[in-house]
Amino acid sequence: MNQNRTICYTLLLFFMMTSIGATSPSFVPLKTDSGSPAQRLNQSGIKAYQEGEWQKAQEHFLSAGQEAPQSAVVHYNLGLTLHKIEEHKDAAQHFQKAADLGTNNSHIQESQILKDHLEMLN
Repeated sequence: MNQNRTICYTLLLFFMMTSIGATSPSFVPLKTDSGSPAQRLNQSGIKAYQEGEWQKAQEHFLSAGQEAPQSAVVHYNLGLTLHKIEEHKDAAQHFQKAADLGTNNSHIQESQILKDHLEMLN
């Protein structure tokens, strides 16, 4: 049973990597609302993400999450970053949190990369 699950995850990841390009809108980090306590840290994370500095982006998004733990955007951005460093299980958990918190955010709800990662949790 575990071997079947591993094979399914591997195939899912292969599909995700080959069918969703890096230029996909789903891979674009989101900005937080103006005045959010996490705005500055989130913006720093976006800058690092755009420069391909995944570890630095992760650190900024984690700090932003400490400032605003109920921010769907911060969880979404952290999920994107974790995906980039191939930490897919952790990414899926942050995408789940983003989906739960961001019920009114169409970008989050319609994100294909989020949906693909949520499949891993089922």
